Amino acid sequence: MTNKIKMIDNKKAGIFAVGLFLGMVIFMGLSWSVFSKTNQYIKESFTGISFDYQDNLADRYSLYINESKELAASQALYWLSRNAAIDTLNPSCKIFGEHIIWSTDCKPTKEFIETRFIEEYNKSFYNFAKKYPKAVLADIEYSHSFEENGLSIIRSDAEEKEITLIEKTAFATYNISYEFNPSTSFNLAEHEINLNDFELIYTDALGALDTCKSNENIANCIKTKINFERWNVEGKKEGSYLLFYLQTKKYFFFEQDGIEKFGPISLNFALAV
Repeated sequence: MTNKIKMIDNKKAGIFAVGLFLGMVIFMGLSWSVFSKTNQYIKESFTGISFDYQDNLADRYSLYINESKELAASQALYWLSRNAAIDTLNPSCKIFGEHIIWSTDCKPTKEFIETRFIEEYNKSFYNFAKKYPKAVLADIEYSHSFEENGLSIIRSDAEEKEITLIEKTAFATYNISYEFNPSTSFNLAEHEINLNDFELIYTDALGALDTCKSNENIANCIKTKINFERWNVEGKKEGSYLLFYLQTKKYFFFEQDGIEKFGPISLNFALAV
């Protein structure tokens, strides 16, 4: 009797073990099915996310770089104007008070203006670019140059850069890579910057000097004789010099002696009477 009971118990235990095993198999099968579907869903989701991320990154990059280019161009224009668009180390250049004296041996020249504008632009642009929150700009080489037919375009060309997006889930870690091209361009004319202005101002100022130096109201004479598209002009006679005070009609963002400003950029110079 006892042996028969043991046999029944063993059979029940065996059935229970088989049932437990089958249950585990079914559970694992269902779990793997759910995992596979979830895994596929995550892959598809991340693929969509990567495209969205790429588009968003491109938009953020474009906005940041456009602002950086505009600020860099403004700062370069400020530097040129503050130094009267001449090489202040030139021994032929003299100073009257706070005004650099323009003369035939000390005047704005296209070569100097273009060279220094590019140098100052690059310096400011890279200061902004290296602060970009993503590593997109870390190893990109930029080159800036003028178009042959004018001083309006600065180009920044770079090859496509591979960006890797890493996402972690409870199931796995995914590395999503894509190509991103940070090439860009900047049109100075669209931002009311024309580097030809400096040479034109010099020429017109000489013309105003001949006409106005004997006029009783020199300031008014200068304003009537000189009219620039992008600059307001004031002038007065002091001693043996005619002093010119110009300001851009447009307001720019620029840094002056470590202080950020938003306002017109000033250009002051003198001509010997």
